[in-house]
Amino acid sequence: MASKTSKTTSMPPESEDQGGAGNAAGSAFAGLIDATGMSIDELEKRLDTAKAEFVAKYPSLSAALDTWQASGRPEPTTLRITSKVEGFRRGGMAHSRTPADHLLESFTSPDQLELIFAETMLVVELV
Repeated sequence: MASKTSKTTSMPPESEDQGGAGNAAGSAFAGLIDATGMSIDELEKRLDTAKAEFVAKYPSLSAALDTWQASGRPEPTTLRITSKVEGFRRGGMAHSRTPADHLLESFTSPDQLELIFAETMLVVELV
């Protein structure tokens, strides 16, 4: 009696229904464009406007982030702050002459970070 043998491959069999497989990001992006009625050019203009507004409102924070991004280092997680005067307060916190590390997630807003980055009495580093 002859038996049928099946070929095994690492590829699943082709079917019309891929169970949601495919370029999900592409289809979601296309839906976004359709839902808003905006072209890609219009979205890019809005993003440019939003970035320009952020830079105008937070120039010191923006400069620090741009410098960090240009360095090619992994995303920062910590802010190292050293005060030139012991106990100097800025951004709702007292700072020490001894460098202190603070997780970025502990800061409540870009406004708070801008105050700290813009302060000349503080030495601030992204780590």
